[in-house]
Amino acid sequence: MAERSRASARDLAVKPYPIRVFKDRESDDWVAEVSDLPGCIGVGETREEALEVAEGFIEPWIEDALENEAAVPEPSERSEASGRFVARLPRSLHARLQEMAADEGTSLNQVVVMLLSEGVAGWRGSRSSPSWART
Repeated sequence: MAERSRASARDLAVKPYPIRVFKDRESDDWVAEVSDLPGCIGVGETREEALEVAEGFIEPWIEDALENEAAVPEPSERSEASGRFVARLPRSLHARLQEMAADEGTSLNQVVVMLLSEGVAGWRGSRSSPSWART
């Protein structure tokens, strides 16, 4: 039975399980969490190290679940991003963004993309989550 579990675990472990990688603000370590496999987490000093550790834990996690006759979930599917979304915002913010676009001589869309890109880059590189994301 154990040999069959290992073979089945290998087959299941190659499925595309999504992994969320983030920097822990308390420990300053990188954490990689296999979303569909509770407790399947890798920690490292770098993003790549945490990801490698988490990927290495997928097969043992599945093997353990099979040996204990527990369910092994299928990988969740990520929705395809279209590159478009609609956002409601205060008129004052909309006006300010239009002013920024006019000042830069570019489109409102380009200003919003630039600001979002800078915000996401800053958020990923920071040691803490933005205030609105804290629990």
